[in-house]
Amino acid sequence: MSQNSYLPQTLHIRNELFGCVVTSCDNTNMWDGIYVDIENQAVAEPELEITKYITSPTDIRSQLMNAKNAVVARRESHFLIEDCDFNNNYKDILLEKYLKNGTAESATVIKGCTFSSTTPLLEPFDTAIKFTALELNDIEGRTIGDVTNANAISNSLYGIYSHNASFTLLNSNFNDLEEDAAFPNSGTGIYATSDYDYTNRKITLGNGNSNGSNSFKNSMNGLIGVGEMNYYIYNNTFGSSSNEPITEFCIKIENSGGKEILIQDQNEFYDYRHGIDISSPRGKLYIHENIFHNALFSNSTNFQGTAINVFNANSVKLYGSEISNNIIGSDLTNEQPRIGIHLSRISNVNIKTNSIFFHLDASPTDPHLGIWLENCSEVKISDVNNIQNFTNFQQSNFVTGPTGLRLNDSPMSCIENNTFTQLGIGMHVTGQSIINSLYENIFNEFNEGIFLDNNPYIGSKRWNGGSSWIRKW
Repeated sequence: MSQNSYLPQTLHIRNELFGCVVTSCDNTNMWDGIYVDIENQAVAEPELEITKYITSPTDIRSQLMNAKNAVVARRESHFLIEDCDFNNNYKDILLEKYLKNGTAESATVIKGCTFSSTTPLLEPFDTAIKFTALELNDIEGRTIGDVTNANAISNSLYGIYSHNASFTLLNSNFNDLEEDAAFPNSGTGIYATSDYDYTNRKITLGNGNSNGSNSFKNSMNGLIGVGEMNYYIYNNTFGSSSNEPITEFCIKIENSGGKEILIQDQNEFYDYRHGIDISSPRGKLYIHENIFHNALFSNSTNFQGTAINVFNANSVKLYGSEISNNIIGSDLTNEQPRIGIHLSRISNVNIKTNSIFFHLDASPTDPHLGIWLENCSEVKISDVNNIQNFTNFQQSNFVTGPTGLRLNDSPMSCIENNTFTQLGIGMHVTGQSIINSLYENIFNEFNEGIFLDNNPYIGSKRWNGGSSWIRKW
């Protein structure tokens, strides 16, 4: 294709590319792209089909290369893009203006494709890095990928760059994403933003089974989401057991409004600096049955090395929220967090049945804590949270930590049926931290079991005038 040339799509005309190579003619300038832009179409089959050519002995995959936007699909246009290699385009696929009920999900298919960049781009982007594999703007109800044929995305600033988009992502693998200081949050698998416009958008990653799992490796961030959206994140992998870390945020969600955040079904985090980082939530939060391996941190600032961090600038009640059944660290290998679970100005959350493991022979230089609450209220910590240090414990070596549970100005808590083993401090309480209930907790081998620090106020065990105490200790 010559400079700025493009393939337009006209109403009810079907374009088919089977095993085709579409690229620049002069190898200097990019061509524009394939445009599919049909309104109110009546046909059921895809209007654009790009796939492999089936032949013997080896099928021939299609290739789209050296374009500004290799495929642009708008306004309910149908397409099937399968077994296609996108290489050295500035943007591979751009989807815009798909209404929630306008087109069946089966009419827009992207699967079995590779999205990469292997050489410098052509003009006019010859001094730039590839921007993204997929850009999604103002779309609803689309699915990218399927359980049978994986997508592979690499070597761009963003894997998926979306604004006001609801989508489901299945069986897609992100690795080796690029960074450029001129592009905020570049090096990110999925960068999604959403306006506060009363639209109930949602991003769903995975289907809860291994065949729908997505992976994020060797990049700065996995998912960054900003704005009013629901998130449903099931059975995905961040990093790997082969030293392919996400070096900053595996999952970072900001200002999601009153929407749900569900992160569950064995999402797995390897070599993380920040595992799950959620700021300013206001809706239900459910973080359940995830696995966190070893934390990375160079210092104790910005909560590096924290598996789960949920915080708000002002106190907020998250009714019905729960952090449960997560495994943080390992009881078999030398894997541990710096901080297991941290909440700040978050209230009405249940923290239960989590396992947090350390492997420390002495008090660490940087603070290590199992669960840390700051300016929280009405948090229930119960149902056998097990915080344990695996070491040859010697009391004299653990004067300042690690700490199992720390309460800073966090009143009306219930701390019931937890186990703290081989820690410098089992439970550390400061400030106005009235404890409603404290019972059936087990402290094994510690320097200090419960440390009441700096004149804390934990309340009084007052008689209610009837048959019971107001607080149960």
